[in-house]
Amino acid sequence: MKPIKSIEGFAKWMLRSSVLLFIIFYFYETVKTFNFESVYYLVILLFFVFGVLLFAGGFRKNASLTIISGLMVFLISLFFIARGYQGLILDKNLIVYIFPASVGLFFLSKGNA
Repeated sequence: MKPIKSIEGFAKWMLRSSVLLFIIFYFYETVKTFNFESVYYLVILLFFVFGVLLFAGGFRKNASLTIISGLMVFLISLFFIARGYQGLILDKNLIVYIFPASVGLFFLSKGNA
């Protein structure tokens, strides 16, 4: 069976949208608090901003915004994975961050192409 190349663009927008929805639903309440004294809050805020920028990068011809946002989403997801690691690899709280990490890595490697 051959892959359906014509839906690749739609699939990329689904990936962008799913990261955006994940970040909004998972972190919106935290971002609303404006607690700039906490380093953890600042990391969440950066994750939120770069997730939105990853989505917005799809509207630009230049891929640099997508690549930078993909890098930051990937690195911050790795931070959350490392921060939450408590000896169990199959922990529910760790597995949830594998999704944005993999999407960030995908857009880091592909850009808008």
